[in-house]
Amino acid sequence: MGWTEVKDNKHDFKINAELSGVLIEKEPNEEYGGYNYFISKNAEETVKVFGTKILNNKLRKVEIGDVIKIEYLGIVQSKKKDGNEYHDFKVLKYDDDSRKEETLRIDTKRL
Repeated sequence: MGWTEVKDNKHDFKINAELSGVLIEKEPNEEYGGYNYFISKNAEETVKVFGTKILNNKLRKVEIGDVIKIEYLGIVQSKKKDGNEYHDFKVLKYDDDSRKEETLRIDTKRL
């Protein structure tokens, strides 16, 4: 038995471009608008994802308890006249309800 450092477990898409798990919480981010998302990767690990404008738009139809996958697509150039660059993501939702229920049972044991 001993001391273990408690860390704010944020996911870094530049290190690992994919993240999949169960969306367990959406926390309003009053400073920047939108949300921060908490995704349970497994029974022992939950990570926090900062909701950028792009991610907030793509995750707006995802509900708590949905099994999701976020893929970082890199920096892309806007198709608008200004040509600004932004970080783009692909968001996928797993549609098998039986798998979702099984995953939720695992996660609720953790809480």
